[in-house]
Amino acid sequence: MFIYERPSDTYGGQVLTSPDGINWTFVSRTSDVGDCTSIHYNPFRGKWVYSVRTSTSGNRTRGYREHVDLLEGAQWNRDELVHWASLDEKDLPDPWVLALMPNRDRLEKMAEETDDPSVLLNRHVPRNYGDPPQLYNLEAAPYESLMIGVFQVHYGPLNAICNELKMPKFTDLQITYSRDGFHWHRPDRTPFIAATRKKGDWDFAYLHSASTVCAVFEDRIVFYYGGWSGESPNRGTDMYSGGATGIATLRRDGFASMSAASGAGNLTTRPVVFEGKYPFVNVDTDGGTLTVEILDEQGNVIPGFSRNEFTPIRGNHVKQAMTWRGAPNLATLINKPVRFRFYLDKGDLFAFWVSPDANGASQGYVAAGSPDYSGPVDK
Repeated sequence: MFIYERPSDTYGGQVLTSPDGINWTFVSRTSDVGDCTSIHYNPFRGKWVYSVRTSTSGNRTRGYREHVDLLEGAQWNRDELVHWASLDEKDLPDPWVLALMPNRDRLEKMAEETDDPSVLLNRHVPRNYGDPPQLYNLEAAPYESLMIGVFQVHYGPLNAICNELKMPKFTDLQITYSRDGFHWHRPDRTPFIAATRKKGDWDFAYLHSASTVCAVFEDRIVFYYGGWSGESPNRGTDMYSGGATGIATLRRDGFASMSAASGAGNLTTRPVVFEGKYPFVNVDTDGGTLTVEILDEQGNVIPGFSRNEFTPIRGNHVKQAMTWRGAPNLATLINKPVRFRFYLDKGDLFAFWVSPDANGASQGYVAAGSPDYSGPVDK
């Protein structure tokens, strides 16, 4: 367990351990960190990672600290903390938040009344730009064969303005992925889970992801997240009023798909090597048909695994076995580089894998875990 603590003269974190998840023992303090710091484990590198709130030129950014031992890695020198992630010019201001920004004269007056660095920074931002988006938090978890991350993107307004308006700040959650756990790819900058920006909604603003990102429940992925309404019986209307937890669900492997919604398409993978022998696919044919063939390194169809010998797949399946009439399984292809070529005349292809188990266990990670498995891996 990681706990961030205040007051300001003891900013930092505490690390606690437990044999049962109920009874906890303090074991270590961390070096100085900002709020919204979190920890996670990267099983692909075998490292614990501290995702540390940092600041660069007044903007919220993330620092990276990794160690094979969570407790030994809790203390570090400043030069050991690596700059990890921040937002860039592709992250655009939110027009909705822009409309809440005070005029230039008001910003100047606020800057004179406070030493808040975010106010001072915004004095120099063009009025038509609004509050610069910032990386409020970055949390990650292993899912199947990669790391899934959540960028909590902060659109503003400034804390001082939120306090004046008596409403929460605005953050949305963007999904991202990584093959190594350090370099993140965000081909889609639109929100994965967005604040509604509708007064009276529990998730009106200020969304926070769970530190473990998501969990797996049968054929669904479940995301717990926090939101703020800005209203509560005890605090009244306030920027920190009305916090609540909600749940969003997604199809298993449903982060992205290759779509043939507008007509027939095909996809050929890069060369892959596997140790299992039972191939599976996650697909929604939407009334169409999926067929598959397997190619050798030279691009030739391997005898017995042609498209014509494949048993066509129709319907919506999260875990569907792929079979060819000419071969009982893929045992003859184990540890040989091959390419899969998928033909889909309508629908969405989400994922494929080759399992050692005829029941389709992926042997991949299940993020925060699952009641369906006894450990962190789908076995």
